[in-house]
This record gives sequence, C-alpha cells and structure tokens, in this order.
Amino acid sequence: WVADGTYLGAQYNITTDGTEIYGGFNGTETSLNQRDWVANAVHLDAQHDNRRVMEIMAHNIVLDGLIITNGAPVNQDGAGLRMVNYQNIELRNCRFENNRSLYGGAVYLINSSDRLSFIDCEFVDNTAGNDGGAFFAFNINFSIHGCMFQRNSSGSEGGALSLYSVHPSVVKNS
Repeated sequence: WVADGTYLGAQYNITTDGTEIYGGFNGTETSLNQRDWVANAVHLDAQHDNRRVMEIMAHNIVLDGLIITNGAPVNQDGAGLRMVNYQNIELRNCRFENNRSLYGGAVYLINSSDRLSFIDCEFVDNTAGNDGGAFFAFNINFSIHGCMFQRNSSGSEGGALSLYSVHPSVVKNS
C-alpha cells in the first residue's frame, strides 16, 4: 500500500513475482477497499531526469491507483513503464502523464505470451520521438478496457498506439 504524496526522482524496478502495488491511501485505512486513489493521489515522478519511472521484470504483477509521470530516459524506450518478457500483468486506475522517450512515450511492451490488461487507465500528454506516443507494443497479447488517450504524439507512427505483431488483443470503450 502506498500513501498519498509525490515520490520524486527514483526509477522503480519490480523484480519480484507476485508484487501488488496499490496507491490511494491516507494512512488510516485498514482494508484495501477503503482507499481513494483520486483524493489520495500517488505520483511517481522521475522529474525528466534521464530515467524512466518504472520497469517490470517479473510476472503476476498488479499496479493500481498510481500516477506515473515525467519519465524521460535519454535515447531509450518506455519513459513511464517498460516491460520485456513478462506474464500476467494488470494495471488499473493508473495515469501516465508527460512521459517522453524514443518508442512508447508512456509504455513500452515487448514479448508477452500471457495476459496483460490496462483497465480504466489514462494516457495524457505523452510523446515518443519515433513510434507510439502513449503505447508501443511488439509481439504481445493484451487488452485495454475503459482507458482514455488524450494529447499523445509521436514523431512517426501511432500518436496514441503503435502496435506490431500483436496477438488476439482487445481495445474496448477506450
């Protein structure tokens, strides 16, 4: 559980299978359903200081109620979140904002053989120098449900989504 606030300058690497990270707590809750991720916002902010915000190098991960912002790794991919060779990842109620990189301004995904879900997430003002302002994906199986894409841009293809060799995937109500 992560308490409200802005967490500055670090790159968060998730390397342990089964990790679940929930934002939106004020410190008085005793159960998960008492949190409010809107009122108690959790900002993971890389401050545009030559780093991405988060990298997932594990399986069976849940991220819920986080604002991932200001990632800017120089000459790299996935400023907000980068995932390579992962399985069974779920992101809910997350906001990716003001991230910039070469490919996948907010999110960079390659080589997933199992479930990857984005549910009720927002992608706002993210930029890629090449493809996928919000989202770059290659060789994955994923679903996007109830997500919002706003003012994302790229220097080449896919201002919001750039998808290559994606397997049966679903984009719904987004």
